[in-house]
Amino acid sequence: MATYKLTIQGMHCMNSCVRSVREELSGLKDVSIQDIRVNEATISTDNLPALQPELDAAIREAGFQLVSVQPVA
Repeated sequence: MATYKLTIQGMHCMNSCVRSVREELSGLKDVSIQDIRVNEATISTDNLPALQPELDAAIREAGFQLVSVQPVA
């Protein structure tokens, strides 16, 4: 699995913001959540190109905006 850092705009708190993003991302098939912090999440997946629209929709559903997805070296 490859690991990616998601940059997320609009998160302001460690509790409800992080929980909202975690709940939405945990509903995605083929995504393993590594870490979630204010304005970023680290995930692993084997299928990023197919999941990109779902990642964007999940972050929007949580109330935030997905700014970028970068591979973690």
